[in-house]
Amino acid sequence: MLKTEELALKANNKPFVQCNAKQRSDLLLQMSNDTATKPFIGLVKNLTIRGYTNSEYYLVNIAKYNIAPGFYWSVVE
Repeated sequence: MLKTEELALKANNKPFVQCNAKQRSDLLLQMSNDTATKPFIGLVKNLTIRGYTNSEYYLVNIAKYNIAPGFYWSVVE
């Protein structure tokens, strides 16, 4: 059994996917303080942040990224 499922069942008597946001957050925080699961939580956190900051929504709406030539493109007649 996966460690997340094992801890979720022990703490909340239900699988991780059926826990609410607060329960999931508490469980992940608990796992980040455990030396055995800390590398896994670090990896998941890093990949989540990387995925979000490379998403179209983030780049267009938050970072205001313009794809080249984008804003600086001018038409030569």
